[in-house]
Amino acid sequence: MMWSDSNSFSEIQNTLAGIFESKMGVNVRVGDIIDLSYDEYQVIVNKIKIADTMETVNNFSLCLLVAWVSAYKFGTKDKDEFYRLMKEFISRLPQHQSRLALEELNSACYEYQIDTFGYNFRSVKDIKNFVKIHAGICEPEYV
Repeated sequence: MMWSDSNSFSEIQNTLAGIFESKMGVNVRVGDIIDLSYDEYQVIVNKIKIADTMETVNNFSLCLLVAWVSAYKFGTKDKDEFYRLMKEFISRLPQHQSRLALEELNSACYEYQIDTFGYNFRSVKDIKNFVKIHAGICEPEYV
């Protein structure tokens, strides 16, 4: 296991950033380069559940994207729960911050060379469609 509950969000983000810097590229899906165990996934989910600030998105956007992609690996219950968790998280932010949160997640794709397959995140649903591609659930339809 790469991390546990004792690891900070920063440590997890740094570990993921190192993996992405060495393995990510155009047309490479997140699900192809990182394979979280269910316990590792749960560590991130538990940290997201207690986070409720824009700082979480600013500093840990890669964690959020990787956990969301991983949720699809673990089945319907997990992917639906994670979608609900992210939708609630972003809706709790003030309107101007929720828009910034979507922009920050989009920026993380550029920073870590994650192919957006033409998506520009304007809603949580846009991110969900992007995540499904990276999880290998569907093929890209460039938008």
